[in-house]
Amino acid sequence: FSIIVLVFVFWGVESFNDEAQVQSVATVNEDPISLKEFQQAYRNAESHYQQLYKERFTPELVRQLNLRQQTLDQLIDAKLLAEEARRIGFRASDEEVRDEISAFPAFQGFGSFSSDRYRRVLRYLQMTPHEFEERQRDRIVASKLQKFIDASARATDHEVEELFHFEQEQIDLAFIKIASGDLVDK
Repeated sequence: FSIIVLVFVFWGVESFNDEAQVQSVATVNEDPISLKEFQQAYRNAESHYQQLYKERFTPELVRQLNLRQQTLDQLIDAKLLAEEARRIGFRASDEEVRDEISAFPAFQGFGSFSSDRYRRVLRYLQMTPHEFEERQRDRIVASKLQKFIDASARATDHEVEELFHFEQEQIDLAFIKIASGDLVDK
């Protein structure tokens, strides 16, 4: 029993660096997804579904949605998209990041960006401005790549025609219901 406990203790212990303890739930090409980042994304997803399903949002629904895995998959996809976008040369300028952040309704005060509100919201979210700005930079870069992919995706006339015929296809079906008892004697 002691050996099993020790295995689980050491298995769950994260590595320490000189500055602080770094906990990650996954690593994407040597870029960790921190526990803090996952927890924030999970809370956001949970809140989104809570608003969407209202009183029907239950622990059973959370299990059915596989919300933890769904959240982790979304974080991994976002990291991969941002990484690939950077690799092929997409960048987000400081001005783009600034414009994106200043457009957030949560940071608005009397119709314009409020740096005081910005800091308070980030403090509430337990994030530094640098962390938040880097996440926004990643989102902008990933969004640029996604738009590029969407714009370059083309369907041939033949593919469109096949899809049209597939969606318009109908079947005429007729049947007769006969009780099995009527056929036993015959």
